[in-house]
Amino acid sequence: MAEGEVKLASFSDLVPENVKKMVEEKKQEIIEGEFEVFPGITDEELREIYYFESNIVGRLP
Repeated sequence: MAEGEVKLASFSDLVPENVKKMVEEKKQEIIEGEFEVFPGITDEELREIYYFESNIVGRLP
């Protein structure tokens, strides 16, 4: 996010203001390096993740 490679889509009008505020605060923490989305996992390990959560129905290519 800090480099502009990842951006969030616009919020729907159905999203409550308190949720929008919380997401924007967390986004800023990520940009400033204060919040780690995947703590303890290296970029290499993230690239190797190739699975769905157990409650997701789908197929990987």
